[in-house]
Amino acid sequence: MIISRIVREGYVYFNLHAEQTISSTFYDGDIGIEVSEIFGSALSRIDEDILLINDISEKAVYLDFIRIDNAYKNLDTILMSLSKKCKIILLLNLKDVVYNQLQIELISGNIFNKRNSDNSGYEMFYFEKKSIQYEYIFEDEIFQEEFKNLTQEFTEKNINEFHQSSSVYLPKYINIKKMISRRKNFFIFSLYQLSIKIKKLWLDNISIDNEELPILICQNLNSSFISSILSSLLKLDVIILDHLGPVNTMYSSLNSKIEENKKYIIVSDVVCLGTEVKIAKNLITFLGGKVYGSVSVVRINTLEDKHLLELEKKVKTISVFSITKENNQGIDFEIKTLLN
Repeated sequence: MIISRIVREGYVYFNLHAEQTISSTFYDGDIGIEVSEIFGSALSRIDEDILLINDISEKAVYLDFIRIDNAYKNLDTILMSLSKKCKIILLLNLKDVVYNQLQIELISGNIFNKRNSDNSGYEMFYFEKKSIQYEYIFEDEIFQEEFKNLTQEFTEKNINEFHQSSSVYLPKYINIKKMISRRKNFFIFSLYQLSIKIKKLWLDNISIDNEELPILICQNLNSSFISSILSSLLKLDVIILDHLGPVNTMYSSLNSKIEENKKYIIVSDVVCLGTEVKIAKNLITFLGGKVYGSVSVVRINTLEDKHLLELEKKVKTISVFSITKENNQGIDFEIKTLLN
C-alpha cells in the first residue's frame, strides 16, 4: 500500500517517511511515527507502484527524505531501478548522513544540486549528472492542494439540511465515510500528517515535561477509524464512546470509561460549529477528566482569527485541513439560518 503518492501533469511526489512509517507500523514492526530510517521494503513498493502511473517515463519522480535520518544499505540499486522507469529522480531534503549511506557520490556533479540553508545536506539532489532545472516542492503545500481536491470530490448536497446539534442548515456536507472507502490510502496519509502535527505541537512538549500521555476519545464510526490509525502511529490509548449526538441525549455509562484527572484528546472527522466537541468536553470535565485538546480531519473556520485564538485558549485544536473564506472557492461550503 502506497499512501503518499501525489500525481501531477509533469511529476509524481512520494513522502518516504510516510511510506516507511506505514511499513514499520503495519507490516514490519510497531514503531509508529518515531521511525527515522528508510528501508528497502518501502522504496521497493514505490519502485513497483510507479509502473501503475500513466506516462511515467515522461514524468519526474520526487522522493522526499524529510524526517529521514538514516538509510539502509544497498538502496542505491533500487534508486537506479526507479531512474530507468521515469524521466528523472529528484531527492528532496536529503541529509548528508543519508547521502553518504546511499553511496551516490558518483552522480554528485549536477550543477542544479542545491544545498540546504544550514549546509547539513541537500534541499534538492538530482539523481543524474545532466538535466534541466526543476522546481522544489514543499511538502505541506502539495499536500494541502491535494487534500482540497479530495474535499471538493467528496463534498455533497445535504438532502436533510437541518443540523441536529446546532440550529442551522447545512446545504452541503463532507462525506468522510466515502472518502475513507474510495481514497483510503491517501486518507491514511492525511492521518499521518495529522500525527506529525500532534507529535510536534503537543506530544513532544509532554515528553519533555514527563507528563502522562493523553488518551484519544472518539464518538462515532468515522472517528473510531481515525483514532485507530492515530493510536497506531502515536502509540496512544483509545476510548470509544457512543455517538454523542443531540444535546438532550443521556450518557449513563460514561463514568465507567472516563477516569478522573486523566487527559483526553477528542477525535472528530469534521468540526463545523464545534457543538459535539463542546458536548464531549463538558461531559469529560463533569466526570473528572481533563480535555487536552481536540483533533479533526477537516475544520470549518467560521470565525475571524482573533476569535479563533480565543477559542484556542479553551480547547487546543489541530486539524488536517481547514476550510476558510480564502480557500472555500470550489468547495463552496455553506452554513445557513432562516435569516439568510
